[in-house]
Amino acid sequence: MHRLHGADSAVERAYRETYDRFARFAFLLIGDADAAADLVQEAFAAALQRGSEVEDVPAYVRGAILNMAKSRYRRNRRWEKIRRLLRELPDDADHGEGVALWASVRELPEGQYVCLMLRFYLDYSYAQIAEALSISEGTAKSQVSRAVQALRLKGMSDRDG
Repeated sequence: MHRLHGADSAVERAYRETYDRFARFAFLLIGDADAAADLVQEAFAAALQRGSEVEDVPAYVRGAILNMAKSRYRRNRRWEKIRRLLRELPDDADHGEGVALWASVRELPEGQYVCLMLRFYLDYSYAQIAEALSISEGTAKSQVSRAVQALRLKGMSDRDG
């Protein structure tokens, strides 16, 4: 049985009584058992954090799971559009140092890779990157900076972020 730590509260009772049902519900929404369990945990944590403000814990948790699943779906759709766009980019660096550069770029973590490609290949501003990926402009800048730094460490880039 899953248990929350702390006093036996309305949230803890709802957790004990409804966790399995909500885990199945979340799984049906997103199709990934581990991610579904995370959504349920996050929803109950949010209810616990709100404490006595939550009058109907199961209704609150159900709504939180739905909202988080919708956000996850929108975020995944947005990333899939970006991935599809990047897969369609012409591979015009098929010779010499270009091959090594592209190989290094493709090894970057996904967030750095996408931000770097949007910034330098598609000439997006940091604000455009932030909007396209639903991240802050500061995060966009740091992702590009980290990507450029990683490429510099491999001796691959002369371009500044």
